[in-house]
Amino acid sequence: MTHALLKGALPIYARMLAESCGVQVEFGHAIPKTDGITIFLPDLPVDDPTSKALAFGMIMHEAGHVTETAFSAWPNNPVVADMANRLEDIRMEGCQIRKYPGGRQRLSMMVDGLVSTGYFGSPAGEMTPNEAMAAFVLYRLRANVLGQQAVAQYADIAEEQCRKLLPESAVTRLDVLMNEVTSCRNTADVVTLATEIVKMLEEEQKKAEEEQDPSNQPQQGQPEPQDPSGSANGCTGNQQGDPSQQNPSNQPQQDQPGNQDQSGSAAGNATGQQDDPSKHNDPMQQQGAGAGSGTPDPTKKADNLKNILSGQDNKGMVDVGDLLKEALGQIGKERRYESIRFPKSVKATKGYGDASEMLARVSAETRALRRRLSNELEAVAQSHRRIGRTGTRLATNRLYRLETMNPRVFERVEQGIAVNTAVTILIDASGSMSSRIALAVDAALGLYAALDKLYGVSAAVATFPAYVDGREGVKVLADFNDTLRTHADCFTGVSAAGGTPLAEAMLWAGSNLVPRKEERKILFICTDGEPNNGEGVKQMKQMLEEEGVEIMCLGIGHDAHDYFPDSRTIHSIAAMPHAVFQMMQRKLLRHAA
Repeated sequence: MTHALLKGALPIYARMLAESCGVQVEFGHAIPKTDGITIFLPDLPVDDPTSKALAFGMIMHEAGHVTETAFSAWPNNPVVADMANRLEDIRMEGCQIRKYPGGRQRLSMMVDGLVSTGYFGSPAGEMTPNEAMAAFVLYRLRANVLGQQAVAQYADIAEEQCRKLLPESAVTRLDVLMNEVTSCRNTADVVTLATEIVKMLEEEQKKAEEEQDPSNQPQQGQPEPQDPSGSANGCTGNQQGDPSQQNPSNQPQQDQPGNQDQSGSAAGNATGQQDDPSKHNDPMQQQGAGAGSGTPDPTKKADNLKNILSGQDNKGMVDVGDLLKEALGQIGKERRYESIRFPKSVKATKGYGDASEMLARVSAETRALRRRLSNELEAVAQSHRRIGRTGTRLATNRLYRLETMNPRVFERVEQGIAVNTAVTILIDASGSMSSRIALAVDAALGLYAALDKLYGVSAAVATFPAYVDGREGVKVLADFNDTLRTHADCFTGVSAAGGTPLAEAMLWAGSNLVPRKEERKILFICTDGEPNNGEGVKQMKQMLEEEGVEIMCLGIGHDAHDYFPDSRTIHSIAAMPHAVFQMMQRKLLRHAA
């Protein structure tokens, strides 16, 4: 499943996708779930294609229900509700495909992931009639309507199972009716279509019973199996007349038992393959039906329909959303300690020290850095007039050159390059930084103050680790929309303690930088270069650079070249402006050449 839509760190693109779909996503939850606003996911491997396919698919699927499904229109009849649930998934995902670029590919890869993990499987083997019918609807519509070809073969198998277990004409009519979901405009239309399908199944049940023995009464409880000599194929459309017209008022009686077992719900049915068919008391379930059980006679097919409509056979396919939650939950359990966990963040409050004293301490360095960067930026932003050999506009004050056979008389104006850059500054506040934390904070504050008033540059600052909800996270000292004037106090009182989850902090920073509208994104790290997970840091560095994030590091009293080749080391705040300018000049102005 190598596809362009699966490149990049999972948490970064999961958050971007969720935001574009109008929902939120949080990681670090053992059990995947959603509350209609936020989708809660476990910690997942950041670069595993199957995890990405399932996570992105769950976000699009659940967001589709949030924005497209009107649960107020949901039917009370559990049989109609189960059928509506299958159809609504198709209609809703179709809306997502039309709404979002890449939606079709993401949802198709979701189905690929469910197939590869075994949560979508072949409907061959032991199945109840309702399971076979649910599989037929699910797989056929996904293959034909949504173009999810990974289940096309399963749809053929499910249809074959249905024709063995249900009247031939019922399956044919179901195939026609369920494809009308493409004309449904909203959830109410889906419920109407589901109701029509259930009524059709009721008609087919009556036909099947009457074909066994035309003298049977519609209200008869159990069909007599003594005379199975009726048409072997049920209602094929060759019957003379319509026996159901003899008593048009008998239809509602078939729906009365519908509430006997309501283990299904608007969100989906009870479990499918995991259930034990022996739990059903009806002896008909003994023939229940795998491909090798033989073709039931018309009496059995009529009974199969009756059990579906009465609710006795309520074992439909599991809801797709539930399958995704189960699959992602299992991946989270199996690979929990292999993943770079996405950290939560908390906004810092004012510190305990004097911000004015800190600003005064770094003011000289701040002014020096700001002046050098500002001068360079101003020069690059200016337009330049060039005289060349080709062009569409003559430089009238250079026409004299023609007399000397000099063709450089064409004028071209080169527009200045806008410095459109987002910068995130990460401060390592781990225990190993205890003797250097003041220098790290001063360097970060000086850099932030220098960038604060540069036109075209947005900056944010955060420290790590910070304990949020019992786990290592990130504390935001200043966000992109904040200013030095209002958030300088947040830089006071920063202390060093705990481990060095640098890879996790980089993942958090990337999730905030990558979606930014600025053309260039820079991650600036102040650290002693001793992370908990060195391989994780290298992995995150590569992934972020592939997303266009440029990474620089200021080694605080320690060389960090092992992880960040583009780094400088300082031992005092006085060395900060020159060290930072050497790196920032090239990054901010890299298009100026």
